Amino acid sequence: MIYLRQMIIVCVAMAFVAHANGVSMPDFNRDIAPLIAKRCLECHNKRDLKGDVNLTT
Repeated sequence: MIYLRQMIIVCVAMAFVAHANGVSMPDFNRDIAPLIAKRCLECHNKRDLKGDVNLTT
């Protein structure tokens, strides 16, 4: 029971620390899509289906 209480306290404390640092969850349009466009679309598009993977849709 003490272990569970300690784990809950640690998790709550970590949530406050993450919030205090301004850490935000990744956003697909802001963080992921530009990375895919920069690194992947050259080979994985409608014209060049490298590995039969199209990342434009």
